Amino acid sequence: MISIINGLVAVKDLKPHPLNENLYPLKDHGKNIELLSEKLYDEFIETGVPNHTPLDICPITGTINSGHFRMYASQQMKDDKGNLVECTYLRAVQGREYNPDYVEYDEIKHLEKFNKDGKRDEYEIPTLVHNYNVQNKAFEKKFGREFNAKERNEFAIDSRIDKDKFRKIMILNHDHPDIYKKFIDGDWNIGKCWRKAGKVKPTKKFNKDRHNFFETLDENPAVIETFKKVFKQTITDFKNIGNGIVFKPGTNWELNQLSGVASNVAMSSAVEAFNSLNIVDLECTTPENQQGYADIHFENLTNKFSDEFLSERIEVKMSSWQGNCSSTKITGGMGSVKVSPHEYFIGVWNAQLNKFWIVLTTLDKDDWITNGSDSKPTMTVSAWFNKYFHQKDKWRPVMGNIYKGNKSIEIEWESI
Repeated sequence: MISIINGLVAVKDLKPHPLNENLYPLKDHGKNIELLSEKLYDEFIETGVPNHTPLDICPITGTINSGHFRMYASQQMKDDKGNLVECTYLRAVQGREYNPDYVEYDEIKHLEKFNKDGKRDEYEIPTLVHNYNVQNKAFEKKFGREFNAKERNEFAIDSRIDKDKFRKIMILNHDHPDIYKKFIDGDWNIGKCWRKAGKVKPTKKFNKDRHNFFETLDENPAVIETFKKVFKQTITDFKNIGNGIVFKPGTNWELNQLSGVASNVAMSSAVEAFNSLNIVDLECTTPENQQGYADIHFENLTNKFSDEFLSERIEVKMSSWQGNCSSTKITGGMGSVKVSPHEYFIGVWNAQLNKFWIVLTTLDKDDWITNGSDSKPTMTVSAWFNKYFHQKDKWRPVMGNIYKGNKSIEIEWESI
C-alpha cells in the first residue's frame, strides 16, 4: 500500500505506467517537460511542493495513471543558478488500481482520457499522429483489424481536428513521410502537401514490355532452389530464437507480427536468390532506407527502359492461414488499389511457421478489395485462385501448390 499523507506521496514510491512511454515518448516531449519544470519550480518556491494539480496514482503499487510529465518535470527543476533542486514529495490522489494483466487497447484508452485536457501538446499534429498509430496497433491486437474510416473520424473529432484534414495527414504520414515532414516543419500547408503527394505518386507509364520474371524462373530454376534454402534456414533460425520463445504460451507473438517476419524473410530470400545468379540485369535490393522503393527493386532492369516507365519491382505479401482459402486474406498496401499490373510474391503460413504456400504472381489494382474507405485493401486466396489459376502466364509456384478439390480450393503445403 502506498502512503499518501496530507495529500503528499514520496517520489520514490511512484512508478511510471508501462504504456505511458509508448503513448508519450520522452524523447518527443523533452522541451515541454523542461518548460513545465520551470513552472513547477515557481510553485515549489511558493508552497514547498511543485505540483498544484495532484497526480492520480494506484494506491497499491504507486503506478501513475495521470501526471507522468509532472513527475518527470519535478525531477528536472533548477534554481536561478542552474542547480538541480531536490524534490521528494508530490501532491497525489488515489485513483484506479493498476492491473498488470490489462488489455493494451483498453488501458491506452484509460490513460488517454486523463490527457485530453489541453494542458500539454496533446493536440499537436505529431502527438496526434503518434497516438493514432499506437492506438491503431493496439486496436488490431484486440479486434484483429485496424481502425476503419468511421473509427478514424471519431478519433479526429475527439482530437478536435477536421476529419478530412486528419485523413490526409495520416496518408501523408504513411505513404509520403518526406512530404509529411515538410508539413510538420511548417514549410508547406496541408493543401500544398496534398498537391505534392499527387505529383510524387506514380505518374510514370505502365510498361507493357516490362521484364518477364516468370521466364526468369523458368530459365533459372536455381532461383527457386536458392529461395527455398535461404527461406527455410532463416525461418528455422528465427523459430529457435530464445529456445522457441516466440511460440511459447505467454510469450508468443501476435499473428500479424509473424506475418511481417514471414514477409521480410521472403523478401530477403528472394533478393539472395536473384543475386546468386550473378546476372547484372537481375541484381536487386530490399528497400532498406530508400523511401518509395518496392520490397524488391531491380535498379539495372529499371535503367534499361525509358525514364517514362515505372520501375522494375516485386512486392511481397504474406498472411496467416485462417482455415480455408475463402477466409484467408492477403493484405496490400494503401496504394495497391491504384497501381498498374506488376509482380508480387504472395503467400500463406500455417502451423507456427512450419508450413508455407508461396507463389510469384501478377496482380493489378482490381484484385484488391476495400471497404470503401482508404483502409488497407485485401484479397482472399480463393479470389486469387479463381482469377489466376488458369492463367499460367500470370503465376509460378514457389513453395507448395494449390488446386481445386472436390468441394473447395485446397493448398498443398510445403514444410520447413
